[in-house]
Amino acid sequence: MADYKTISATFITAPFVLSYPKLTKAEPYMENGKPKGEPHFSLEAISPKESLAEWIKVDREGGEFENDVNVEVAAVQMCKELFGDINVNEAVKLKALSWPFKSGDKKAEEKGEKGAHYRGKKFWRAKAKEVINGQRNEVRLYVLEGDGKARQILVNTTEGEKEVAKYFYGGAVCTAEVNLVVGETAQGRYATFYVNSVIFNKDGDRLGGESNISRFYGVSGGAGQSDPTAGQAKDLSDEIPY
Repeated sequence: MADYKTISATFITAPFVLSYPKLTKAEPYMENGKPKGEPHFSLEAISPKESLAEWIKVDREGGEFENDVNVEVAAVQMCKELFGDINVNEAVKLKALSWPFKSGDKKAEEKGEKGAHYRGKKFWRAKAKEVINGQRNEVRLYVLEGDGKARQILVNTTEGEKEVAKYFYGGAVCTAEVNLVVGETAQGRYATFYVNSVIFNKDGDRLGGESNISRFYGVSGGAGQSDPTAGQAKDLSDEIPY
């Protein structure tokens, strides 16, 4: 097996609108009505374009935080660090690099009236593995309280299940801690997000048209034989001017 390399960085996002949350029950990506790949937790995030320059980069080893980081610029820099003098914009256009940020305007045009909430935004997707190194993994879920402190939801309880349904719905305004992973597999190069935790910030307008039908968009990190770009909306990327 080839020795595929990856690099990663941890970020705290700016507020986004949560869409299609699958945060407590891992499900595979569905293709033509059939499950494909391993089960994952997942979410879609709809972000104001300017908010992508307002993320916080986390240095876990040094315990330091860098504010107002442009995560798209950071992703480009990480691709150049791993792949050398790559033209990210051309690589995305040629489908030689799976890129996490998609055009909300193109999505809105595609969906018509049902996609109005995408207009003027960008959307991105994140997932989390159900099992890591033989141990069950879970996405940590929190609710931001009135005192500004985040209270963790115990998802494996009856009360916790009710709170998840109450707070983590399509349209809720949330923030998240995510790992941006850049790497390569036999299927190609990618930049993708893995979600560690999600914090409910406040209620938002519920998004219409969402259902509980199993769907997941994402890519697989690390070396492997599964298609790392399964489910990605590859034709919805914006120009990458960095």
